[in-house]
Amino acid sequence: MREFAAVTTFSQKGYKQYGKKFLGTFLEHWDIDIWVYYEGTKPKGATRTKRVHWVDLDKDKDREAFLATDQAKESYNKTDYRFQAARFSHKVFALTDPKRLGKVKADWWIWLDADIVTYERVDKEFLRTVCPEGFDGSYL
Repeated sequence: MREFAAVTTFSQKGYKQYGKKFLGTFLEHWDIDIWVYYEGTKPKGATRTKRVHWVDLDKDKDREAFLATDQAKESYNKTDYRFQAARFSHKVFALTDPKRLGKVKADWWIWLDADIVTYERVDKEFLRTVCPEGFDGSYL
C-alpha cells in the first residue's frame, strides 16, 4: 500500500498570516503527517501534535551554502520572480531534505503551499486517485 506525507514551509510571520489556519484545516481534513520547515525561530504557539513534524530549515548546510553564493546574484532584479532563486529555494530544500527522506517511509511527498485552506476531507483513497502508480509527480 502506498504511503503519503506532506511538506510545507513558512516563517514566523507566515505562520501568523496564514500558517496557523493552514495547519488547523490540514489537521482537520487530512489523515497524513506533515513536515513543516520553518525559517528563523519556531513559530510561537506552534501546533503540537504527533502528525506535525517541525524542522529548522536554517540548519540545512546545503541551503546555507547555496544562499551564500546566490543571494547576491539575485539582488539586481527584485521584481521578477524568475531571478529570485534564493527567495524561493526554501521549498526545494524542504522537499528534498535527505535526512527526512532517508528515515521516513513515504512513497509520495506532497508539497502544500502554507496558504492553502482545506474545506473537505482528503483521505488516502482520494490521494491514491491523484497520485497514481507509475508516475513521478502529480499537479492539482
